[in-house]
Amino acid sequence: MTEPSQSRGLSASIDDLASWLVEIEDTRWVAYQGSPQISQCSHPDRGQRIADVVRSGVLDPKGKTAFLLRCRGPCSERLKPTTLETMPGELIMVLQDGEEAAIDGEKLGLGESRSYAKTPIVEIERGTTVFFLAVFRKK
Repeated sequence: MTEPSQSRGLSASIDDLASWLVEIEDTRWVAYQGSPQISQCSHPDRGQRIADVVRSGVLDPKGKTAFLLRCRGPCSERLKPTTLETMPGELIMVLQDGEEAAIDGEKLGLGESRSYAKTPIVEIERGTTVFFLAVFRKK
C-alpha cells in the first residue's frame, strides 16, 4: 500500500471508529487500571473495530495488543499497560470533544499517532472527552 492510500485508509477507519464510539452507552465502559477518568471499552464488537484500524496498514500487529480508551477531564494520569503488556507503546487519537489532549506535555491532534518508550502522562482539561487507541507490546 502506498503512503497516500495508507493515510486515506487510516483516516476512513478512524472516522468509522469515531462514529461508532460516540454511540456506545456508558455501561460498556469500565475503569482502566482502576482509574476514575480513564475507561476501557467493553463492547463485544471492539475487537473487530480495532482489527479494522489495524488492517488500514498503519500498525504492525505482531506481538501487540490494543485497547479503546475513553478519557474524561479533568485528568492527569500515567497511562500504564496492564500486567500482560509492556512498553514501548503507541497512542492514536481517535476522537476529541473539547480541548486538545496533551501527552507528556505535547498536544496530540485528531488522527495523530505517537510512540512512547515510557508510560506517558495523559492530560485532559475539565469538560473534555477524548478517545484513544492504545497499543502495547505483549509480554
